[in-house]
Amino acid sequence: MDHAARRMLGLVDLAADTLDAVMRDADAGAGARVSACRTVLTSAVTLTDAVEIERRLAEVEAALAVRTNWRRTA
Repeated sequence: MDHAARRMLGLVDLAADTLDAVMRDADAGAGARVSACRTVLTSAVTLTDAVEIERRLAEVEAALAVRTNWRRTA
């Protein structure tokens, strides 16, 4: 599973570049450009949510560590 996750993460830049190219291609069909835009916008919201959740979790873990001498393990 870790190998598959690493492979997928390795393709993120290429996927983003491809979406960017489709969105900017005046010769691409409107449907393709709209689909690329929708994918980018949806992914941006998902990423923003994940970053916010990680930030909030880190705050909770820090508060827990102060109160109980707890430490996060990987």
